[in-house]
Amino acid sequence: MRTSSAFFFVFVLVFATIFETSPAAAQRVPDGMYRVEMPDRGFKFFCPRGYQEVPVQPGDEIVVGQYVRAVKRVGGNDPAKRASQGVEIWIASIPKPEPPRLDVQVSPAPEDDEPLPPGPPEDDDGEGLKREDEEGEEGGKKKDDKPKPKSWDEIYEERLSASSFDELIKKRLGGWHVYEVNDDEDRERSWKEYRLGLLPRRGGKNPPPIPEFEDLKTRKAVAWVYELQDRYVALVGFAPAAEFAKRYKDFYRAGRSLEGMEIEAVGLEELAKYYEDHPEYKQPQFRIERRQGLARGWDAIDTENYLILHNSRDKKMLKYLEHTLEAMRAFYEELFPPAAPVEAVSVVRVCRDRQGYYDYGGRRGTAGYWNFVQEELVLYDNVAGRQGSRRGNRDTYIVLYHEAFHQYIHYSTIELPPHTWFNEGYADFFSGALVYSNTGRVKEVQANPWREGTIKKLVETKRHEPLAKLIKMTKAEYYRKGPQNYAQGWSFVYFLEKSRAASRNPAWKKILPTYFVTLKGAWEQERLELSPEASLEDKNKAGQRARDVALEAAFVDVDVDELEEEWKKFVERL
Repeated sequence: MRTSSAFFFVFVLVFATIFETSPAAAQRVPDGMYRVEMPDRGFKFFCPRGYQEVPVQPGDEIVVGQYVRAVKRVGGNDPAKRASQGVEIWIASIPKPEPPRLDVQVSPAPEDDEPLPPGPPEDDDGEGLKREDEEGEEGGKKKDDKPKPKSWDEIYEERLSASSFDELIKKRLGGWHVYEVNDDEDRERSWKEYRLGLLPRRGGKNPPPIPEFEDLKTRKAVAWVYELQDRYVALVGFAPAAEFAKRYKDFYRAGRSLEGMEIEAVGLEELAKYYEDHPEYKQPQFRIERRQGLARGWDAIDTENYLILHNSRDKKMLKYLEHTLEAMRAFYEELFPPAAPVEAVSVVRVCRDRQGYYDYGGRRGTAGYWNFVQEELVLYDNVAGRQGSRRGNRDTYIVLYHEAFHQYIHYSTIELPPHTWFNEGYADFFSGALVYSNTGRVKEVQANPWREGTIKKLVETKRHEPLAKLIKMTKAEYYRKGPQNYAQGWSFVYFLEKSRAASRNPAWKKILPTYFVTLKGAWEQERLELSPEASLEDKNKAGQRARDVALEAAFVDVDVDELEEEWKKFVERL
């Protein structure tokens, strides 16, 4: 027992020597850690080895650093075999609210008339933006004076904002419980230490009591929060409950070494000079903003219409990507002329492997996504680690062409997504494109290998949706049976584009072009009638009216039952 106590005393003494002084004074990098200094984001600390930096989401000015602990799976050193254990570190920089101005005297408004900040929506269709009117003093209904958000940008800005660490917890860590908050200090500075836990689901009329921190089986976190003159800086360490005790040492050493820095613009002059020398790249300021603060190991490639951010090691794939993206862009524009010239730069983020994609925020079970608010297409190198794969990078390009269509159509229709069968069906249609590597032009569009077998089986077993129902589905309804409806939407668009039956029938041949042209015109008219103060809810309703007009025009002379029978015959012959 005495031996254990002596060992513990030495460990604590060494620990205190390194960390109980100011982090700035500790010049030596402790064993098992590496130094991180981010003057452009205003922090520095010692990061445990084995934790890799992950890019933060565009537009997030609160969580300014993210580091994930990854280990190798049994079976080799391929990057594709990395597995995250759910252990990660956040660095947060939280600006203090500006103090009220004292040089201007303003009479305070009545409490009932004071506007409240907009709340987060519940879904992409704006349904969560509605709020019931409150009861008036005399039992009547009183209109809610809460200002409604006018755009998704406003909603995300509100979601991403915070003026204290407690507010950060409420907005970013839904379902988490604060177990303990301790104030502490040393000779140099003071801090607060938090203990947090993710509560298990506690639904029902009589939910069980909140479990003790030690008894949690879900996830745990610990945080150190330091107050600076104009902001708070915090380090939060997350781990599965079973791993938390083992990882606490990592979190403690990193958290106690955290220090705020004066925020500086880094590399701006070099980037500005680069784009001054390359006027062919439009929107230089936007490109500079997205290039700034690239995570360690990440790089950027410019093309005329795209900015490719990546940490891939596959140089051949990246080179091909430069040419194929511009080829597909020209192909999209040929089939879908934009309502107005597209000046936006499309950002494409290519993660090195699937685990990197998950670490960045990709949902498991997906291979890519288009984030229309942050204007970023995200995917991963689908061939990384798969030695001898016959398909090579083909799966990577299938995802790329699919998501790049969503990205293009967002700008082409001035931010109005078409009906989901059209949007997803065409995205999967373009996934079958083959591009000449020497000329950079689209050779042909083949059947999508991811959807072909699925739709054939659905038609054979009569488990497909009636076309009359499919074309009217909302996004939520369409995604409810994702694999089935994706395959059916693709096959319907492929039928209208490729089948002889569709090309010989004037009413069927016009469905796709009529829908798109009418959608643009109807949306333009709706936009002209919207007031400058229109809320996002108003815009969503106007967009749905435009979609309804387009759908009606596209199918005005079409016998949908007859069309469905011919489509089924086409699918059987695929």
